[in-house]
Amino acid sequence: MVTVATTYMEMIYWNLDEPRGLFKDARVRNAMTMLLDRDGYAGKIHRGFYRPATTLIDPAMWGGDPALKPHPFDVAGAARLLDEAGIKDRDGDGFRETATGPMSFTVIYTAATPEHKEIASLLEQSAAKAGVRVHLQGLEWPVMWEK
Repeated sequence: MVTVATTYMEMIYWNLDEPRGLFKDARVRNAMTMLLDRDGYAGKIHRGFYRPATTLIDPAMWGGDPALKPHPFDVAGAARLLDEAGIKDRDGDGFRETATGPMSFTVIYTAATPEHKEIASLLEQSAAKAGVRVHLQGLEWPVMWEK
């Protein structure tokens, strides 16, 4: 078997236009990124052939910066960032609230790609440990693009 390096990227987009403004604060976006076990995903789903990216430009390519490192998987660190952003469990139910309601959101992924459900499930599980509710919704491509 021959292994050939290619550039391929899977991304989660934090919706800055989300009506409650959940992701406008960089601390919240960073916390959500820290709740995603990208190394675990690469090892479990892709048998170690993937590596977490930091930017759209591979550090090995011209213009890439090898000094940049991906956010670590760090549930406690993510919880601290959410606390700093004022997103705390105010009612003691184990889940955080923002000024406008529960810290919950839906991750929409392509149902045709099993790996996308896997990474969404990993985020759902680790986010719950930090007090964030993540709902999953698998959609077919045409429906997903409309949303």
